[in-house]
Amino acid sequence: MPNIPTQSNLIEFTREDSHTDNTAIQANEGDVKGESALGFELAYVPVRTIASWIPCSTQILNDAPALQNYVNTRLMYFNSLKIKNEILNGSGTGTEILGLRAQATAYDTTRTNTAPFEEFERLVQEGKQAELAKDVAAIQFFEKHGFSPPGYEITR
Repeated sequence: MPNIPTQSNLIEFTREDSHTDNTAIQANEGDVKGESALGFELAYVPVRTIASWIPCSTQILNDAPALQNYVNTRLMYFNSLKIKNEILNGSGTGTEILGLRAQATAYDTTRTNTAPFEEFERLVQEGKQAELAKDVAAIQFFEKHGFSPPGYEITR
């Protein structure tokens, strides 16, 4: 995700709001290629600050550079967790970022007789059709079945 510095309290950007995909195989040289299209809209979002701090004296940080490095690394980690959680789960209310889940369309839950990995494959395919990352389907699947893959934590 790009990180672009700003001095404003509001970011203006363009967002894709429609698309037509007419991609096709060109069978013979000179055949007409399918024409695709993209539509865009102008959007605005407020800048949000996500931060934390730990009280440490300048002297201890100067006297123990390894401690300073450790504290900085932990603070960046804490902020990274909060940012990722906001991007995925933010409600968009108050000062929260409008996250992916709040903007997502619910997946089809009517197919109840599906084996778990068949369901996972279906979610991945639905994600591809909706042009979403496979990670979103994985998160939905893991949340529904109440487990996380090793090394991952599902945040609520």
